[in-house]
Formats: sequence, structure tokens, C-alpha cells
Amino acid sequence: MLLEGELPRTILYILTTPGQEVQKLDASFKTLIDAEASIGDHQKALRQVALQVGQRTLSSSAKELYTKEVKKGKMAYEAKTTRQKYAKNNLYGSFREDIWNARHPEEPMDPIINSIPREEGDEEDEDDFEVGGTTQDLKCPLSLTLFEDPVTAKKCKHSFSKKSINEYLHGRPKECPATGCHEIISPHDLEVNRGLEFRVKARIRREKEKAEENENIEIESDEE
Repeated sequence: MLLEGELPRTILYILTTPGQEVQKLDASFKTLIDAEASIGDHQKALRQVALQVGQRTLSSSAKELYTKEVKKGKMAYEAKTTRQKYAKNNLYGSFREDIWNARHPEEPMDPIINSIPREEGDEEDEDDFEVGGTTQDLKCPLSLTLFEDPVTAKKCKHSFSKKSINEYLHGRPKECPATGCHEIISPHDLEVNRGLEFRVKARIRREKEKAEENENIEIESDEE
């Protein structure tokens, strides 16, 4: 499984490759994300089989149910557009933004969605997107504010502010609080996410620079 914290270890290699090679790596990275989605489908299918077996509600063989659930998950994923698969993916966002910030430290990165052609089924939802990634990717689902000391659960890859998730878990295993996730996580499953921490700091810096620019414009306007 991919771990966001591992991304910076590969960036130095990526930065030394020509643009064409970076495009190949980008395609390979998307393939890894697809594979991770497939693994997730198999995990969900196994949980569904275990649930029905435990509740004695299994109407067919375990193998038939498992195959059916995996196929359903695969079809749902393949029906998604390219934007839906990757534009809001934390890992892909970190991958693209780390490369951009290393190569263009003084220039803000355009939203990832702008680099992915629009397809039938995509909806215009610009309010969800910020420079280099998505707003929801940079906000803790518990505190609803920008991540502080972000940590990521190894099992489901959902991220939280360290203080917020520790207060929620209170030292015990619980169901992940991310919407729609049913993984059971514990404090031992949490890993520091340096890549996400970097993205939050970069966004704060950009917002500060933007505020200063607007303030300077207002001052110049008043002087005129």
C-alpha cells in the first residue's frame, strides 16, 4: 500500500529526470492508485462476506458473494472520470505538488483539476479546489480546520490533526471517523505525515502572501 510519508524519498530521483520521464512516472503513479483502489474493493468484499457469515444472512456461497462485491467495486471505479479518480486523491496531490514546489519554488501551482481534461460526468465544483490540491485534503475532518501536526491511519489512509484524532480515539481502537469509512483504527495505526504537513504550510504561506499583496494594493489605491 502507498504511504504519503514515503513520497519525499522519491522526489530527488524524479527531479533529476527529463520531463518525458516525469510523465511516465505520473502514469505509473496513477496505475499504483488504481491498484490501491482495487485492493480496497477486495477488502470491502471480504468485510461484506464476513458480515453476512457472522449474521447468518448469506444467501449464496461466500465465493459468489465475494466475486460479486469485487466486480461491483471495480465497475464503480471504472465508471469514474479521470478527475474523480485522481484530482482529490491525497497521494496524487502530494506527488504533483512536491514536484512543482521543488522545480518552481517561487511560483504557485495551478489546481490539479486544471491539468486534467474535463469529461462527461464531471461537474464544475471549483469551490472545492485550491492551489495545488483540494480544500478538503488540507482540512481535518474532525476539527474542520487546516491540519495541525497531521497524522495518517495506515489502514485506510485517512488523515487527521494529531490532537483531534487522539481525543476521538482516547487510547482505544474505534471506527475511523472519516465519512463512509468503517475501518477500525487505533493510536498505533497513526503515522506522522510530513508530506501533508508541507502542503499545509505551503498553503498558509501562499494565503499570507496573497493577503499582503491585497493590502499593498489597497494602500496604493488610497494614496492615489
